[in-house]
Amino acid sequence: MPGDVAQLFRFLVAKMRTVTGFCSLKPRILERIYAIKEYDNAIPFSR
Repeated sequence: MPGDVAQLFRFLVAKMRTVTGFCSLKPRILERIYAIKEYDNAIPFSR
């Protein structure tokens, strides 16, 4: 079991590194996604 946990932890760390690298490379796309989410959340209040 400890070996499996270590492999899982390493996989999660590698995944987080790829995610953070992608976020740092694509900040504009993320900003657009957040803006769209905020816009969708604001629609019911405007009506």
